[in-house]
Amino acid sequence: MKRFHASNIIFCLSIIVTGLILLLLSTNSWSYSQFDISSALSMIGSFLVVAAIVSFYFENFAKFQMFEEVFERVIGSASAFRAGVFEHYQNSKDINFSEKIRKSKSLTTFFTYSDGFLKRYKEEIEEHIKKGGSIKFYFIADNAPIIEMMKKSGWNQESISANYAYLKNFANEHDQNENVQVIFCDAVPRYSAVVFDHEMYIIEQTNSKGQRAVPAMKIDGGGYLAEFYRDDLKRLEG
Repeated sequence: MKRFHASNIIFCLSIIVTGLILLLLSTNSWSYSQFDISSALSMIGSFLVVAAIVSFYFENFAKFQMFEEVFERVIGSASAFRAGVFEHYQNSKDINFSEKIRKSKSLTTFFTYSDGFLKRYKEEIEEHIKKGGSIKFYFIADNAPIIEMMKKSGWNQESISANYAYLKNFANEHDQNENVQVIFCDAVPRYSAVVFDHEMYIIEQTNSKGQRAVPAMKIDGGGYLAEFYRDDLKRLEG
């Protein structure tokens, strides 16, 4: 139960009583020269009563509610900061990785079987490789149970096969480069990831069929979320 300060109650009551007295006095027809004293007393009295009530409500109810909301937002922001969350994107397709690929010394990605990233950033990836940058691409193996289940559930088999053909061709082209690894693993995909030297992007995946815009978040490489995702990706090699 909320406890009210006695001083605040006494102050508000005194203002209200003063306002009521002025309102009572305004019932008499008083005037001086052309100035209507009764109307002035009525307006002042009404203002004091309303102001006292509003002040009491704000001090004892609204202010605490506002403080609680601010406190919750600050705590929530601090939690997101410790996790390392930088930004959030409504549509992952809006993110342009071109400059990050060129400037980063390392590039790691995880996609179920999509070749979209390799195709969209083909030039940047080749430039990254020529400069001696390290690359590690994770994909679900085409013979993994989850892929077979997706085919049986109605995912487009021709599209899946075409994607794998492109991925395997890329892997064969760079098979002799020790800085480039294309790893096909057995896993149940829960997210997609693009990882650079000091930051990463986690891209959501849908459980339903069909393609649609999906959100993504940018994470600082030093936060505990990044540590979780890095460890999760590393374990795919086991």
